[in-house]
Amino acid sequence: VAGVPDAALGERPFALVEWPGGTPEAVVAACRSAFPPFKVPAGVLIVDALPATSSGNIAWERVRFLVS
Repeated sequence: VAGVPDAALGERPFALVEWPGGTPEAVVAACRSAFPPFKVPAGVLIVDALPATSSGNIAWERVRFLVS
C-alpha cells in the first residue's frame, strides 16, 4: 500500500496486490468490511508479482511509481 494525493484527506491509500484471479472490486469489498472508511484503498492494482529488489525485499520506489 502506498499513498496517493487526495484533495480532502491529503493522501489516500492505494493498494498493489499480488492475487491471481482476484479483482480490484473484491479487494475493496474486503477492505470495506474490515477497515474504517479512511483506510479503504482509493484504488487497487492487481499484479502478477510484487516488485522486488535483488535481495527479495519489496522495491518500494517501484511500488510508488506503479501507483502514481
